[in-house]
Amino acid sequence: MKIEKIELREIRMTMKTAFETSFGVTQERRIILVSISSGGVTGYGEVSCNETPGYSYETTETAWHILNDFIAPNVIGKTLEQPSDYQALVKPLRGHPFAKAGLEIALWDWFAKAANLPLWKFIGGTKTELPVGLSVGIKKSPEALAEFVLEQQQIGYQRIKLKIGRGRDLSYVAAAREALGTSMNLTVDANSDYTLEDIDILRELDQYNLQYIEQPLENDDIIDHGTLAKHLKTPLCLDEPIHSAADVRRALQMGAAKVINLKIGRVGGHLESHKIAAYCQANNIALWCGGMLESGVGRAHNVALQTLAAFTMASDTAPSSRYWHEDIIEPEITMHNGITKPLEGIGIGVNLKHDLIAKLTTRVSSF
Repeated sequence: MKIEKIELREIRMTMKTAFETSFGVTQERRIILVSISSGGVTGYGEVSCNETPGYSYETTETAWHILNDFIAPNVIGKTLEQPSDYQALVKPLRGHPFAKAGLEIALWDWFAKAANLPLWKFIGGTKTELPVGLSVGIKKSPEALAEFVLEQQQIGYQRIKLKIGRGRDLSYVAAAREALGTSMNLTVDANSDYTLEDIDILRELDQYNLQYIEQPLENDDIIDHGTLAKHLKTPLCLDEPIHSAADVRRALQMGAAKVINLKIGRVGGHLESHKIAAYCQANNIALWCGGMLESGVGRAHNVALQTLAAFTMASDTAPSSRYWHEDIIEPEITMHNGITKPLEGIGIGVNLKHDLIAKLTTRVSSF
C-alpha cells in the first residue's frame, strides 16, 4: 500500500469520574487520533500517553510534535508491503514509542481491513473469551475503597487492581481484601512510589494473597526489582521499564518479574507487542494488557491484542461505559459476566462516530 493521506486529530474527552494514581489525577483526556488512508481504505490508531510526564516522558503535546513534525512528513507517500515495514521508516527517530505507536497501529488496522479480516484474526489471535479486570484509582479512605470494590465485584470484574502510594497502602489493601473475600483476584499497582528502603512495608502486602505487586520501584528499574523479589512471596509485575522483548528477557534473567503488563503504546505498537507476547508464552511468563484510559479506538486495539494465546491474566479492557458518557466508537466495548468478546467487524471492528469526534476536536493536521 502507498500511504496517500495521514490525519492527526486531537480530541478532548471528559471522564465520568476522576482517576487518581500516585503521580496525579486525571479528569480530562487529550487524545490524538491517527488515520491512514490508501486505496479507499482507512486505518485508525490512537496515541495513548498522558497529558503530563508522570507515567512516561511523553505527553500529548510531545507526541503531536513528533508525529506532526517528524513521523508523518517522513512516512507520507511511502509504500509498505506489510505493517512491519514501518519500523525502518521511524528507526532514525530515537525514543517516543507512544508517538510511533499511534501511526503504527493505524497501519495494522489498514492491513487487516485490506485483507477483509478482523484485526484479531489478522494478528493470529485465537482466544474468544477475554477476562476483564478493573483498575481502581486511589480513594479518599479505606472505607470508601472497600465500598467501591465490592460494587465492582458484584458487576462481575474478574480481577481488581488497586492503585496505591506511600501512606495509602496497607490499610487500603486490608479493607479491600476484607470486602472482597479471599477468592477474588486482587492486585496492587504502586506506579514507582517506593524504594528498597520500603521492603518491610512491601513485605506486609504478602499477607493479602495478591496475584502480584506491580511496579513498586523506579519506573526505569529492573535490577532493584530483582533484589526486592527475593524478599517477597508475592510475584512482582513490571510495567514502565518494559519497552521490548529484550527488556522482558533481562527482567527474567534478573528474577525481577514473573508477570508483565503490556501496553501497546509503551512498546511502540503491535509488532513489538507480538514479540513480547511470543517471548512470554515461550518462557512461561504471565502476561496481561494494561490500559491508558484510552478512547474506544485504543481500547479496540487492546481487545484485539488480548486474543493472542500468551495473555493469561485478566486485562484492563473495562467497557466504554466505565469511563465515558459516550464513546467515539460504535459498537462500544462491552462486558458480560466479566468477559469481553473479540470484535468481529473487519479491522479493529468498530465504526467511528465522526460527528461526535468533530465536536470534540481541538486541532487537526493533514498530510
